[in-house]
Amino acid sequence: MKYLITSLLLVCSVASLQAQTEPTVEPDAQCLFATDDATWMSLKLTTDELQQVRSLQTACKTDCTSKENASDPVTVGAVMDKYVTDVRTVLGEERYAQWVQWCKERPAKG
Repeated sequence: MKYLITSLLLVCSVASLQAQTEPTVEPDAQCLFATDDATWMSLKLTTDELQQVRSLQTACKTDCTSKENASDPVTVGAVMDKYVTDVRTVLGEERYAQWVQWCKERPAKG
């Protein structure tokens, strides 16, 4: 019984810590497009990671502005979600949270 209670407390503590580090706002297209190399590098990306996020930015711009997608906000939203998820995978949770914070605080929206 003592072991069960200790285990439950440990699980709850870990879940609480994870919840605190999860970003609550997803970056929008403008933020993804506005993120420059200096910002990516401030997150301490490797050369390979920088190339990956650059490629994702370019592909997202192409997909989000294509004639098939641009006229449908639902499709654009789904395309954006895919690219933001891909960026999150490249960055990892900690750097992704830092990027989300940068998106919230960036001076120029647009």
